[in-house]
Amino acid sequence: MGKGYEQSISVLRMLNAMWRNIANRYGLYMDPESCEYYYSCNSWLAVHMSCYTSLVFNPQTSMCDYVQHVPSCQPQAVGDVVSPAEAN
Repeated sequence: MGKGYEQSISVLRMLNAMWRNIANRYGLYMDPESCEYYYSCNSWLAVHMSCYTSLVFNPQTSMCDYVQHVPSCQPQAVGDVVSPAEAN
């Protein structure tokens, strides 16, 4: 199977876990694979969204923000944005 398939399965597993643990199924949720993306969930529909260039999703404010304001997405080198999983 290709990388796209594996990423799709990863996203589906993350969404299933998220939906089981969240009473209110509406809101904005960080993409666990990339800080530059997030999910907008409404009526059981999850839409994969992206932040504008050079911004990352801030789960504390539920908005796109500058990377220096999101500790879990601090770059490891100039131009790199790490995923939340890599930051921990």
